[in-house]
Amino acid sequence: MGAGGILLGYYSPCKVAEVFLVLEALFPGRIDLGVARGPGVTSTEYATSLVSGNRWELCGSGFEHKVCELTHVLREAHSPSTPGASVILPRPWGVPPPPVWILGSSGNSAKLAAVLGRPYGFALFFGGTEGNEPPVLQEYRTGFVPSQEHTQPLACVAVSIVCQESSASAHKWNEDLVSRGYFRSNIIGNPRECAERLCQIASTFEVPELILTTWIDKPGERRELFELIAETFRLRD
Repeated sequence: MGAGGILLGYYSPCKVAEVFLVLEALFPGRIDLGVARGPGVTSTEYATSLVSGNRWELCGSGFEHKVCELTHVLREAHSPSTPGASVILPRPWGVPPPPVWILGSSGNSAKLAAVLGRPYGFALFFGGTEGNEPPVLQEYRTGFVPSQEHTQPLACVAVSIVCQESSASAHKWNEDLVSRGYFRSNIIGNPRECAERLCQIASTFEVPELILTTWIDKPGERRELFELIAETFRLRD
C-alpha cells in the first residue's frame, strides 16, 4: 500500500482527486488517500494566504465540507459520456478512486470519520501514549455510520520510532531529537524491543495495521532504521 496525506484545507478537492486518481492509475490498488485538518504551519497570516483569505476553509466546518466535496468528486470519476455526468470531472476518467481516510489525533476527527463512514488513521506521534487514547477508536467504532464505500469501521494507528542496534544508542538518539524540538518518540529501543512494543500497541488499539514514521531527518539513517524493523519482522524475505 502507498499512503498519501493531504492537509485538505489548503487544497481544492478536485485538484486532490485528480492527483490521487493519477497515482491510482499508475499503481492500481496500492494507493490510500488520507486527509487531515491540521494547520501544518504556525503563522496565521501565512495559512490565510494559502487559501486566498478564505478563512472558512481552515475551520472545522470547512474541512468537513471539503471532505464531502472530495468524496462527491471521486464518486463522479467516470467517463464524460456517462448520462447525467456533472460538469466537473476529475481526470484520468474511469479510474477506480482510492479509499479516503480521515487522519487526526483527537476525538473530533474520529467522530467525523465515523459520521461520514470513512476509515480513520489515528496519529499517536504528536506526543501521545497508548494509555489514554483507545477510547477514541472505541467511540469511532461505536458511532460508525456505514457509507457507500465502507460498511464496517476500519482504523490504523501511526507511531513514531527510533530503532538502533542497541537500546542505549536508540535512547541517546531520541534525547538528541527531543533537545532539537521534536516530540518524544512513541517507540524507542533495539529491534526486539521495538517489535514487542509495536505488537503491544496494535493489540491495545485493536488495529490490523500500524504506520511507522520517525523524526530522524537524514535519508540514509531513516532507511537503516526501517531496514532494522523490516528484518526483525522478516518483511524482506
